[in-house]
Amino acid sequence: MEEQINTEELKKELEEAKSQRDEYLAGWQRARADFINHKKEERERMQEFIKFAEEELLAELLPVVDNLELAQVQLKALNGNTGLEGKDDTLSKGFMQIAMQLKQVLSKGYALHGKLMRPAKVKIAK
Repeated sequence: MEEQINTEELKKELEEAKSQRDEYLAGWQRARADFINHKKEERERMQEFIKFAEEELLAELLPVVDNLELAQVQLKALNGNTGLEGKDDTLSKGFMQIAMQLKQVLSKGYALHGKLMRPAKVKIAK
């Protein structure tokens, strides 16, 4: 009789241990999935942060680039080189009719990651 009680108690303890094991395993699996999701979200956040940092830097550098291009144009004018530059690289193919009327590019347009940072400023011939 005592063996039967011990066997039943052991079976009960075994079932409790299996139940506890399954509970711990499920908790571990949820924690692991949460950690993987957290890593993925953090990676995406960092990519967005870097993207916006690049945009900020570009916005600060655009006036410097404009001044350098203006200085280059003035140097070319002093040397006798005149003419329009930047037509083809600032206008897309869809605007070729406008490009034919384009008189002068005042400042180039810039885009970063598909976002327009600054539109081009141009003079159009009448």
